[in-house]
Amino acid sequence: MDWEMKITVNSSDKNSFILQIERHDSCAYDYLEIRDGNTEFSPLIGRFCGYDKPDDLKSSSNQLWVKFVSDGSINKAGFSIHFFKEVDECSRPHKGGCEQRCVNTLGSYKCACEPGYELAPDKKSCEGEVCKYDYVEIRSGLTADAKLLGTFCGAELPPVITSQYNNMRIEFKSDNTVSKKGFRATYYSEMKNKQKLLQLQKMNQQPQQPKKALPRNRPRMRTRTTKKTRSP
Repeated sequence: MDWEMKITVNSSDKNSFILQIERHDSCAYDYLEIRDGNTEFSPLIGRFCGYDKPDDLKSSSNQLWVKFVSDGSINKAGFSIHFFKEVDECSRPHKGGCEQRCVNTLGSYKCACEPGYELAPDKKSCEGEVCKYDYVEIRSGLTADAKLLGTFCGAELPPVITSQYNNMRIEFKSDNTVSKKGFRATYYSEMKNKQKLLQLQKMNQQPQQPKKALPRNRPRMRTRTTKKTRSP
């Protein structure tokens, strides 16, 4: 038995399942097939069977193509699908109430902090006393009062740091109480005038003209020495 259905839900793009279908490793007998669109040729989201509830699925629009296949030999409860609209709380002006970073998740969101800070117990604000024991301080310049680019500690990898100049001041401080592996930095430079660089590469790629060979039977240069004598 094959059963097909096109589902259109107003302003909905996510769905969750309750699934009770005959179990099989490759879903060969009874299965539920879901595609991202309104035709059987739309991109396949997944094929499901058994009792394990799949993760919440996300579609690119408010339309789904659902196909249920059964061989009619073993009957189970079937399936149930629930649709809900995904709201990006982080796109709102208040960013979900997060002090620093808002991370959108499926059906919800969570707050996060920049490197050097940790999330406070209220799960929204950030505390800046994290890097008070061991930390790496990076400044855009060589002096101690140069522009501060960041203070980093912990195991989270910071984003790419760009200096205003071709030098940086990197200062590592430790209280010597807890030892870790430390840190490693990789640096590189960016070419501002890429056009000149491409022109230079093009010039270097031009084939060199072969030098003209001199004729073998070319005239030789001769010198004559004249000895002068003085008369008595």
